Amino acid sequence: MVIALAYCGCISWSSDRSHCARPSWKNPAAIAAACGHKEILLKLLHRIQSAFRGSLFLWKRQQKAALSQDEYGMTQEEIHSLSAASKFHKTFHSARDQNFDKAALSIQKKYRGWKGRKDFLNLRQNVVKIQAYVRGHQVRKKYKKVLWTVSIVEKAILCWRGKVLV
Repeated sequence: MVIALAYCGCISWSSDRSHCARPSWKNPAAIAAACGHKEILLKLLHRIQSAFRGSLFLWKRQQKAALSQDEYGMTQEEIHSLSAASKFHKTFHSARDQNFDKAALSIQKKYRGWKGRKDFLNLRQNVVKIQAYVRGHQVRKKYKKVLWTVSIVEKAILCWRGKVLV
């Protein structure tokens, strides 16, 4: 605001800004009216305010990003501290703990394999059911067509023998 007032000529200061005159009014419109350059001052004040709002928006977005959580509900700081703690934990692990880790990994691997196979077999069973329903529908449609054809042929034979069925 001081820059805008200096621009319109209401106040002046030296290059070291030690003798900066401070206006006594709090209303920018009154200061602008006193300066005689109301439009210019209001434009400058608007630019200052919009720049401040833009920087405030960016700051809030950065704060929000810093506090944002991933799909597991953890912030970036928590993830960083956990990774540092896991590195520290790995360096001071004993051989016994490493054997427990290998056993746990083996159990997890077996469980995941069993679960994946179970899911695959369930999916395959459902696919087979759908295929059976579709094939049955196709066969029934074909059977109706054959039955209709056979009935036409029977009628033709009966007409040929002289027994008219109309």
